[in-house]
Amino acid sequence: MKKIIVVMTLIMAFCLSSVTAFAGELNEENPSGDTTVFYKIGNTDNENNPDDPTDDEISGTYAVQIPAYIEAASKQQVPVTQDVIAKNVMIPYGTTLNVSVEYEKMLKLKDNTDITVGYTLQADNENVESGSVVVSVPAGTPESITKSAIGGVLTEDPAYAGVYSNIATFAISVA
Repeated sequence: MKKIIVVMTLIMAFCLSSVTAFAGELNEENPSGDTTVFYKIGNTDNENNPDDPTDDEISGTYAVQIPAYIEAASKQQVPVTQDVIAKNVMIPYGTTLNVSVEYEKMLKLKDNTDITVGYTLQADNENVESGSVVVSVPAGTPESITKSAIGGVLTEDPAYAGVYSNIATFAISVA
């Protein structure tokens, strides 16, 4: 019985072992041949043909940091800013990593969310509309660190004391 288990284990190990693919065989009649040298970096999204690693679809890798909080300044004041940072951007040739921000243009009073005060976000001291790109990094610059200073400024005076807040959503696209 032990011999059967050992033989079955060896057969399974042989079947599961990887087999090296050969481009061709060289001999005295065929003394030269070509092979493909490749290097992949990034995430393999689609392994089109398992026998050909060069046709895989690869997406990029990157790190983007967004602030936990953005404090809005009073009307006409300079806001305290927090950085949105893109680094280690390794993306496919001809593409660009974009970080955009979506936000409502109102902050809601914590005690009564029907009471609001208007505000706008700024990137590098320029007003940005909701959906605007605030950081953009082209392919081919993996060593660079790209930053944008984000802040908020009220567009009207609040009517009540209290904490006003809302959500800003950052999104990343590579295209």
